[in-house]
Amino acid sequence: MLGLAYARLGDPARARNAYEEGIAIAPGEPWLLVALGDVERGLGRHAEAEPLYRRALELEPQNVEAFWALGQALRGQSRPQEAEEVLRAAYAIAPDDVRVVRALGVVLFTLRRFPEALPLLARTIERAPADGYVRCCLALTLDATGNRQAAIEEAGRAVELEPDSEWSQGLLQRLLHGPRPPASGNDPQ
Repeated sequence: MLGLAYARLGDPARARNAYEEGIAIAPGEPWLLVALGDVERGLGRHAEAEPLYRRALELEPQNVEAFWALGQALRGQSRPQEAEEVLRAAYAIAPDDVRVVRALGVVLFTLRRFPEALPLLARTIERAPADGYVRCCLALTLDATGNRQAAIEEAGRAVELEPDSEWSQGLLQRLLHGPRPPASGNDPQ
């Protein structure tokens, strides 16, 4: 618990020390491994977080939190194919967990597998309508799959949610005035 308090206070060094002490006392507690991994990942140390999440999964193979966090660590290391595999395992266990649905949708979007990403991104928006990033991913996915008007509407919603976001505004302008994607839908501009 001390590690969580330090993490919430923005003191990752003390959080790490507290979690490491906890792991030394109770090495078989997956939640401690996940928590320490979260501290490492929060510091941008995705490679250091990865083995902690993998160890947690060895101890508790159905641990959705560890699967999700491992997927995020793999994405952070620019390993989206591996992240997809891990997130699909999490999705099989918890298909209604919005974090898992979101993460898998974003990974598929990153891999430019737009038809597969589309329903997951749409489900995320149903459960988390204020997620501007996913709205932008959904807009680009809609455009890539040939639905420019729906893409414009989605990008417009993203701008409404985050009016100061230059990225959302730029996306909307590109959709309104830019070239249409190729007919294949596999290579958005």
